[in-house]
Amino acid sequence: MTITTNASFGIDDLTSKNEGGCPVDACKAKAEKHAKGFLFCPAHGLRIHKTTFRYYNGDNRNEKIQASLRNMLPPLRDFAAKCVLVKNTGKAESARLGFENSEDALTYNIFGWLHRHGHLHHVYKWLTGETVAPNHLQLFLWGLKIDFVAGKIEKPWLPLQKVRERLENGVHHFLTEPDIMLLCPTRLVCIEAKFSSGNPVCIDGKDKDGEKPKSRSKLIERYVQKNNLWGQPAFTAQDIGEKVHSQLLRMFVFTSTMAQLHEKNLDWLVVNLVSKTQWAKHGTSNKGYDFQDPTSQVPPKVAGRFKFKSWEELYLEVIAGNRNLQELATYMQNKTANLERAFNLAGVPTTAG
Repeated sequence: MTITTNASFGIDDLTSKNEGGCPVDACKAKAEKHAKGFLFCPAHGLRIHKTTFRYYNGDNRNEKIQASLRNMLPPLRDFAAKCVLVKNTGKAESARLGFENSEDALTYNIFGWLHRHGHLHHVYKWLTGETVAPNHLQLFLWGLKIDFVAGKIEKPWLPLQKVRERLENGVHHFLTEPDIMLLCPTRLVCIEAKFSSGNPVCIDGKDKDGEKPKSRSKLIERYVQKNNLWGQPAFTAQDIGEKVHSQLLRMFVFTSTMAQLHEKNLDWLVVNLVSKTQWAKHGTSNKGYDFQDPTSQVPPKVAGRFKFKSWEELYLEVIAGNRNLQELATYMQNKTANLERAFNLAGVPTTAG
């Protein structure tokens, strides 16, 4: 069955009381059961889950691409269709870009929009305190250079490829891909972005052949003790505390190593970008995920190269009040997670006076 709707849905369109039916408010269509067992709404093109949804246009590749594009801001869809959602980009889990709670879709919409409209350098200044000319700043999403002017996406950055080849030899899928990288002539900023999920914590007994290690000991062994790409180790195994956030540790290793591999031996910074609104709905931890500020677990030697930030702060400091970013502000105001408003932005101005 082919579903032709291209509609996207925000907070004003949805009801949190869908009771197993379509989450679009006042939908009169009857949810249908797919041959594979899931429910979907043929009128609104949504695959229905208990507390969330994913865009659904059908089962062939083109229909899946169309569904994912519905989760992206309209001015960014053409580039995504031609460059992001094509085969062989190296982007992991691209099929999840159509999920309501997709942090990759959120990342692409916000950072892609800022980059396309010439405002990415404001984010860089917010994070580093330094000014950089817009044309001296490059954006990489998931390790891929985003070039809206040329209308293309480049293969993973060479220093990233080198670190992957050396440190993740034998890992067959889901290689490390920094969510966001900002590269200027003097500094590399790598951002680990979270939306409704928390930071994964190392768990013993979960290691599997062909996958990145999940236990503390194996993670440290692979990425720290066996890292012979470091000209000068950023930290040692002895610097790492008992509680280890696996993705963040890899991000520290990758960022510092890539910066050293660059011909200019770049300065570097790691950022954990989360949603305060979403994290407030959880306790401090939940099923192997941590929902609290990880700063105290950062190895002391690199503590000065880490910042804990939120999407809500980015909105306030970079987006709100800028008339040229009104459409992006509206997107964040209307964005949902689990059928509820994603970000608490109450009282924050959206346009300059």
